[in-house]
Amino acid sequence: MALKFNYLSPKVKCKKSSVSGRGIFAIKPVKKNELIAIFGGHVMTTAQYKKLPKAIKNLNIQIENDLHIGPMKNGEIDDGDFVNHSCSPNAGIRGHVALVAMRDIKQGEEIFFDYAMSESIMDDMACKCGDKDCRKIITRDDWKKKDLQKRYSDYFSLYLQEKIDKLV
Repeated sequence: MALKFNYLSPKVKCKKSSVSGRGIFAIKPVKKNELIAIFGGHVMTTAQYKKLPKAIKNLNIQIENDLHIGPMKNGEIDDGDFVNHSCSPNAGIRGHVALVAMRDIKQGEEIFFDYAMSESIMDDMACKCGDKDCRKIITRDDWKKKDLQKRYSDYFSLYLQEKIDKLV
C-alpha cells in the first residue's frame, strides 16, 4: 500500500477537473459541516517551503506563520492534494488541516475551498474558477478582506482566524 499523507472521506474521489487538472468530487451527498479531508504531509518552515518547486508548493497548506504542511517531492503527492480553489467555495477549513462542507454538497459536485482561508505567504495566483464573484488574482493578503472575513467567518484556518482576531 502506498504512503498516504491525506485523508479523504469515502464520499469523495479525485478525478479530472475542468478547472485545474485534477480535483476532488462528491460521489455521494456531503452534509454541511461534514468532514471531507484532512491535509497532511511534512511539516516544514517557510524557508523550506520557499525552496520547493512551484507545482509542489501549490499543494502545501500554511498552518502557522512559519510552518506549512504537505508533500516535499513528487512521489509524496496523493489524491487529497488536489482540492482546487474557488472564489465561491463549498468547503472551508476547520482547525488547522481539516476540510469541511460549508453547505450541503450534491453528488457529482467538485469540492472547492478558497485559498484565502489558509494562506498568508503564497505567491499571487491567477484564478481560473470562473465564478461571477471571481477575484481574478488570489493573493497572500486576501484573508484581510472584510467581505471574505464575513463570508468565511467559521471556515478560516485556526492560525489565520487568530490573525484576523488581532486585527479587530
